[in-house]
Amino acid sequence: MTLIKLSPLNQRRLRLFLANRRGVWSLWLFLFLFFVTLFAEIIANDKPLLIYYQHEFYFPLIHNYTEQDFGGDLLIPANYRDPEVQALINRHGWIINPIIPYSYSTINYNLPTPSPSPPSAENWLGTDDQGRDVLARLIYGFRISVLFGLILTVLSSLIGIAAGAIQGFFGGWIDLLSQRFIEIWSSMPTLYVLIILANVITPSFWWLLLMMLLFSWMSLVGVVRAEFLRARNFDYIRAAKALGVSNLTIMLRHTLPNAMVATLTMLPFIMSGSVTTLTALDFLGLGLPVGSPSLGELLLQGRDNLQAPWLGITVFMVLAVMLSLLVFIGEAVRDAFDPRKNTNPIPRRKPSKTTVQTQSTPTTDLLAVNHLSVAFHQGQEPHLAVKGVSFQLNKGETLAIVGESGSGKSVTALSILQLLPYPLASHPTGSIQFRQQELLGASPAVLRDIRGNRISIIFQEPMTSLNPLHTIRQQIGEVLFLHKNMSVAQANARIIELLTLVGLPDVEKRLNAYPHQLSGGQRQRVMIAMALANEPDILIADEPTTALDVTIQAQILQLLKQLQQRLQMAMLFITHDLSIVQKFADRVCVMQNGELVETAETATFFQQPQHPYSQRLLNAKPSGKAIHVAPDAPEILRAENIKVWFPLKQGLLQRVTDYVKAVDDVSFSIKVGQTLGIVGESGSGKTTLGLALLRLEHCQGGIYFQGQALQYMPFSTTLRALRRTMQIVFQDPFSSLSPRLSIGQIVGEGLEIHKIGKDAKEREQLIIQALQEVGLDPDTRHRYPHEFSGGQRQRIAIARAMVLKPKLLILDEPTSALDRSVQAQLIDLLRDLQARYQLTYIFISHDLAVIRALSDEIIVMKQGKVVEQGATSLIFTQPQQAYTKTLIAAAFNLEAI
Repeated sequence: MTLIKLSPLNQRRLRLFLANRRGVWSLWLFLFLFFVTLFAEIIANDKPLLIYYQHEFYFPLIHNYTEQDFGGDLLIPANYRDPEVQALINRHGWIINPIIPYSYSTINYNLPTPSPSPPSAENWLGTDDQGRDVLARLIYGFRISVLFGLILTVLSSLIGIAAGAIQGFFGGWIDLLSQRFIEIWSSMPTLYVLIILANVITPSFWWLLLMMLLFSWMSLVGVVRAEFLRARNFDYIRAAKALGVSNLTIMLRHTLPNAMVATLTMLPFIMSGSVTTLTALDFLGLGLPVGSPSLGELLLQGRDNLQAPWLGITVFMVLAVMLSLLVFIGEAVRDAFDPRKNTNPIPRRKPSKTTVQTQSTPTTDLLAVNHLSVAFHQGQEPHLAVKGVSFQLNKGETLAIVGESGSGKSVTALSILQLLPYPLASHPTGSIQFRQQELLGASPAVLRDIRGNRISIIFQEPMTSLNPLHTIRQQIGEVLFLHKNMSVAQANARIIELLTLVGLPDVEKRLNAYPHQLSGGQRQRVMIAMALANEPDILIADEPTTALDVTIQAQILQLLKQLQQRLQMAMLFITHDLSIVQKFADRVCVMQNGELVETAETATFFQQPQHPYSQRLLNAKPSGKAIHVAPDAPEILRAENIKVWFPLKQGLLQRVTDYVKAVDDVSFSIKVGQTLGIVGESGSGKTTLGLALLRLEHCQGGIYFQGQALQYMPFSTTLRALRRTMQIVFQDPFSSLSPRLSIGQIVGEGLEIHKIGKDAKEREQLIIQALQEVGLDPDTRHRYPHEFSGGQRQRIAIARAMVLKPKLLILDEPTSALDRSVQAQLIDLLRDLQARYQLTYIFISHDLAVIRALSDEIIVMKQGKVVEQGATSLIFTQPQQAYTKTLIAAAFNLEAI
């Protein structure tokens, strides 16, 4: 019944938690022990649970009675351990005693041996050196330790998470001052401070908790701060701001959940640390008041009474069990919140030698893939993403794998280097041989020697493939140090050579840059440089030119061709751009729904495609023209002298020495229903201009939307309301989608923020409609972003913007990750939506074929400046600037390849 009421996401998390049997059993055992100790007074007490005397019931645990109440002579509290009092009660009634007839402070004066006495039928774990029952003190001490640890963990976590979140999210002076305070505060000798405070203030449970809280809150600050600093540079944070989400909501909904894995990993250690700290303070005599039930005091007695080993052994076992259970529970909770964990345990199957031999024959091919299948075990039934694929790759050959997004191209490529998430993914059948060496099921040592050295890969999404915490010098140098054992000087020279080869501008200035400080195309070039660093035998290029403008695309392809010829390097080229395939590949493999439907020589494939799907791919091209806009259409957006300058600082005082002029004095206007195309090389300022127009990047100049000046408009009021009418689709689809929100939550967030839809049911229908409009199955809305291909993630990003029905939509490379057939569908969709809702588009792209099919006017940018501007027809037929002519020639001829 509970599962029915839970949301699909929480059902999934619950299944993940229940799949971890060690964590589940640890939770039940811990809850049982804690539950038992909550009723310590009923289990272990020197007062009876119930007394029946002269036809009346008495409850000594609730009410204090005197001896006179039971027929005695004295008006004093009844001592129920006194034989005379017991005789008085038994004469006219009966007594029900607790299982353990001792409280934590009860002294047994009838011991057969001096204290501490060994375990006996009366004292199951013996007594301490004062004659008190050890088991009773353990039960009460366990309860105090757990309650202390829970309360301290909750309070310190709340303070630590809040402090780390504020530091990491806002950064700047807030982060700097907070860090200095934490450094000073953490440098104080904690134990000495506690000793001083313990001598000034009489210790109690709450005073001790407060004193520990003064220092324990810092344990999570560094972890949370690092996660927030890393996450705030991702596009999904900017996407949330573009929706109008407040800073507090962004921190709680987007950034904090992504920091929870690291946080949850720390929580069991914080709690166990709290328990051990309390135990240590009690052991030193600085903890709870004298006489309190304390595990630390029992431990101290065990040290002082080595002749009574039951004292030390029992306390040690209790602490070991308690701390182990907490760690196991924490691990299970951490895994439950990780969307990459599988709900079903899948044994990893390695193909046997017999299976490999029957599926493959001896070959001289450099790479031979035979009958390869890939299954993903995410739900109840495995999903076959690749079904019996076979192909060969020869030395010096370029083999292109083409197909729509989600056809299994990237999964096939990742299988070669065994980079799929095992055991979530498995290979039911297949063989992958590199120089006749089997890679499927190869040892980690063999794979480490091959990866990045003999076989390299260029990943599709550079922002998520590059480490956000390392400079590009460190990331390229790591490959050289690992496989070539170069010195630092040799590595630096090689890094500069590689980055120069791939066309990165100002190489020496960018060596210490981080990935988020580079444009999408520049990040892609860094990825290519890393892949080529060791001059591999095989280069797997997964959409290597997706984020590159046409001129750099031509340069990169020419570079790859030259390196291939010089090194006799084989290349497995995965792309959706058939114009590149035609000029670049020797053979073509076409994949559809995980199957290889056609393999042919490139010339034969383009002249006589055999499979209907191949014919459909070749016929799918961006077509049509922009929707005509009336000359008197009202103006919707005007930009005047927009400048975005990033300061360059040097020296100890960080003085500004120069500026990077990402956008420099750009002006234009756009009418309602019009499409403005912005083109230019990677790093020309296109994306920065788009962010500045939505005030997602600080800028100078005037921005006027429907006559309202946006430049100085307060975000918390008017500007947030306008976010619904101004939306953006980011270039990198993966980094723009929060990895710990489902697709339904991502698309529906704007609806909640702007209160669109009268209830949750109506908003659900709007989400379903938006997903259908971009060609996605609505049933996938409960899945996470990492479960989709690159093209599918781009469609999700478009659906998030379209669901709000904005008036102005900035599209930053929205088709770069899509195959041609989906590009054509998307352009038709955008054109249809534009006609239906009078939408206005600012279309940023390096694909001039798409720009020509959709744009009324074009702005050509170079190094932050507008070099040419005019109607689309004039720009393409009569370009005035040499730079524009170069772009057009590279886009439609690709003669340099």
